[in-house]
Amino acid sequence: MILSATSVSASVVDDAKASINAAQTPQDYQAVLTKLQNELKRKPKPNTAIDLKYWAGVACFHLDRYDEAAEYFEAATSRHADAYRYLGKISFADYDFESALEAYDDYQEALKKAKKSVPEDLEAEVAMANSAQSMLDRVESIVVIDSISVPYEKFFSHYRLALSAGRLRSLDELPVKTPDGGREQMYYSNENDDFILWADVDSAMNTRLYEASRLNDGTWHEPVMVDFGDDRSNHDAYPFMMSDGSTLYFASQGEGSIGGYDIFCSNRDSQTHEYMSPLNIGMPYNSPYNDFMLAIDEENGVGWWATDRHTRSGDSDQSTVTIYVFIPNDVRVNRHIDDPDIVSYAKMTDYKMTWEEDADYSEILQTISEIDVDHKVVAAEFEFPISSEVVYRNYDDFKTHEGTELMRDYLRKTEALTDLTEQLSKLRKSYHSNPSAAVVEEIKRVKTQMQSLREEIKEIRNNIYKAEKSTR
Repeated sequence: MILSATSVSASVVDDAKASINAAQTPQDYQAVLTKLQNELKRKPKPNTAIDLKYWAGVACFHLDRYDEAAEYFEAATSRHADAYRYLGKISFADYDFESALEAYDDYQEALKKAKKSVPEDLEAEVAMANSAQSMLDRVESIVVIDSISVPYEKFFSHYRLALSAGRLRSLDELPVKTPDGGREQMYYSNENDDFILWADVDSAMNTRLYEASRLNDGTWHEPVMVDFGDDRSNHDAYPFMMSDGSTLYFASQGEGSIGGYDIFCSNRDSQTHEYMSPLNIGMPYNSPYNDFMLAIDEENGVGWWATDRHTRSGDSDQSTVTIYVFIPNDVRVNRHIDDPDIVSYAKMTDYKMTWEEDADYSEILQTISEIDVDHKVVAAEFEFPISSEVVYRNYDDFKTHEGTELMRDYLRKTEALTDLTEQLSKLRKSYHSNPSAAVVEEIKRVKTQMQSLREEIKEIRNNIYKAEKSTR
């Protein structure tokens, strides 16, 4: 039995649908697209041609060949309501957010006519388009002085930051143990190397930021999850803390993001140490793609951020990101809403369009290139005055083995005294709210321990002086 041309085309449509649902690589989508395009050349019947074009559009969409995909989808809207949704996604990716919202409206209307229900996840897409349109009205005006294309793997190692800005380190160097070993390549440490931030999973398997501080004896506090005071289901990563110890930048995907990772900012209260609800920092930093790892070097007056907005699935190298080097504003200044080039600025189509006329950025670029990114500096482990002129900051400063061991004991007992001081404060608060004889006895016990520790610490301190004095 010989199949008719219509039957063959219909079979190709069914095969294409199954193949696209199973596709995992650009090569898979390209193979399906080639079959569909060959079948379209056979001039099938109108309805079959529409079906073929719809699936060809889906294949092109997954290959990030949006212009081709849009042509196919435009021809398929009469039979495929989902074509409108794809058109919305394509307009969104091209920063045409108004057209995206119109396409989503058309999609819902087509579903209504077909008596089909609206997908639950469409609401999130519409919300992102509305948020993106709002951001496009407030694109920050910045000067980008350089652009670097680098492999995604350890891209942060290309950030050239002064030591005062802190360090971005590979996750395999993380000095604390974590349940999952950490996520997303890197962690941040401050200038003194006694405060760190990184990403790991919480009990609900969401990626969260964690922080830890180093104690006087060189050990680390138990890691604490960064709490933004809201019920977040986002995935947070790529943290960077400004030198003020308060302003935190990080990347997050989920609620508040307009696509993949977006860069957010939160501030920590200097008194309570509580973090405030994060805010999306908008465009041009963020895009419908992945944007992450914003860091600012105040000493040299430059900022860095990375994005994959210029990478496409059809590219030969998909694992690259673009790093932008920019001059941060002291106060945010937005481009005029009616600027005809505002979309190009938001996309960062050509970073040189941000340059001021006749400006020369060669000197600052030279300064950046000369920064020693390894920062081979031994962080202070403690501060112990040996005399009015000499302060020991590391165990290597000690001249005697006895002095070194005494110092370890000194730090252990000092830490124990700190813990007892905190315990006493809690007991006094407890007695104030609920007086009892048991609490009074516990307060006496703790105070006795504290007095004993103070005497021991004083004696150890004097012995350290004696041990080190013998070498001078």
